[in-house]
Amino acid sequence: MGWTNPLADPCSAPNTVLLFEGRGGWNRAGGSELLTTGYHTACNMLFVDGSIGIVGPEQIASLNWVGERKPP
Repeated sequence: MGWTNPLADPCSAPNTVLLFEGRGGWNRAGGSELLTTGYHTACNMLFVDGSIGIVGPEQIASLNWVGERKPP
């Protein structure tokens, strides 16, 4: 199920989580509290810079969710 991080936008730092695998349906918005590794042993992520990754439970705490803007 795909979720959008409402704290991210195109001007956010490149490593900000933009879309992620979460529980409770599809096409929704939320943060790390909705993230799940229940479908796999890891979670699929899309970051603001367009890169994708598979993140294991041990890496979740180190992800950037805030969407701080890049300096000009």
